[in-house]
Amino acid sequence: MLAPILAQRDAGGAALCGERCVVYSAAMESNWRWRTLLPVTLLLGSALAACTPADEGPQATADAARPPPAAMTPADRARAAVAARLNVPADDVTVVSSTARDFPDSSLDCPEPDMMYQQVITPGHQVIVEAEGRRFDVRVAGAGARICHRRKGGGGSGNQRPTPVQKLAERARADLAGRLQCDVEDVAVSGVRALKPDDELPGCTLNCAPDTSVCGYAVALVHAGRRYDYFVSGAGLSPCPPIVPS
Repeated sequence: MLAPILAQRDAGGAALCGERCVVYSAAMESNWRWRTLLPVTLLLGSALAACTPADEGPQATADAARPPPAAMTPADRARAAVAARLNVPADDVTVVSSTARDFPDSSLDCPEPDMMYQQVITPGHQVIVEAEGRRFDVRVAGAGARICHRRKGGGGSGNQRPTPVQKLAERARADLAGRLQCDVEDVAVSGVRALKPDDELPGCTLNCAPDTSVCGYAVALVHAGRRYDYFVSGAGLSPCPPIVPS
């Protein structure tokens, strides 16, 4: 088509094609744009194909199907706590027993001197483990685990004096041991809570001054699987309800 159009010129070189030249020019421009954009389009397509994740094969399928590692059990946490204390591998720590318990407060029934704890039932585990010829009592609740150090006979170092509340609880233990004619070590404190003037303790009458915020403490004791409640204050103590001699 180009040769006939170029041949139709006058002696001065002017084009004689008229509208056909315009059409041809538009066709040439469209052809030029296509030739220019085609390589760019192919280049972008190659780049997008390179960014598409490749199939990682059977290994990727196996990894996706593999279940997550099991959460640590209370026994595992107890072993880890003792292993960290002794700086030994966890495999060197042997679990003797693991018992689910509802502890009477957030101390996990193992309070530290001069510490205050929330008086709420705290579910957890008591785990007994052995390592390096020693036995450890570990209390576990949630993700936390700590070694419980019991002080026999209310003893301890000189700078670890019992708190006033602990002294009241010890008075209740001694009173119950005397009434039951048993060793005080056989009586355990399972909980202590402060009593406000509008609180009630079944079996006891609380004589609280109206202007006081705490009029005493309710101390829960356990002996031979039986629970005993005490009302204890600076003025005295009494079992609630009264204990009838057998």
